[in-house]
Amino acid sequence: MKQLSILQSFILDFISTQGGSTKEHLLLSHIEQNCPEFFHSLGSKPSLFKQHFYLFHKLYQLNEILLEQNAYLIISALDIRLCSLESDSLEIGHSDPLKAFYLDPDNLLLSDDEINAMMQLFWKRYMALDQKVEAIKVLSLENVVELNQYVLKKQFNRLAKIHHPDKGGDKKHFIRIKQAYEDLKLLV
Repeated sequence: MKQLSILQSFILDFISTQGGSTKEHLLLSHIEQNCPEFFHSLGSKPSLFKQHFYLFHKLYQLNEILLEQNAYLIISALDIRLCSLESDSLEIGHSDPLKAFYLDPDNLLLSDDEINAMMQLFWKRYMALDQKVEAIKVLSLENVVELNQYVLKKQFNRLAKIHHPDKGGDKKHFIRIKQAYEDLKLLV
């Protein structure tokens, strides 16, 4: 069984003093105040991305050790939480798509252009999700368990019969319904 390094123990102690849960900015602030040498290997004045990446790299390494001790970390910017495998349920085969990214130290060397491209892709996907949620609301599909093309078209046809301007409906509302339908057709 691997032993915790001094830095890993430092991180784990802070999380524990916070009731087992903290946020990235609180942990970064604690590190800056109490362990400024934590980021020395990054050079002087490392970018926020490098600090974030390095911290998450260390958190994922810590998580590998904790898993051997029947514990694990939930790792995100808004919630860094210590959990027990015995009392909490971690799904077997639990997938963390960011784990491989943060455990690859080469990603610390990403150029500003590569980081900007990643951020643009993130926001594009985020906006697509936001757009999907709004389209689902417009089409009154919030309670649909399995959204597919058939369900989508059936609901659009139902709403079109009610809201089409030729049927006495409001033109602006019908345009919103049609746009939501067109948006969702591409996403489901």
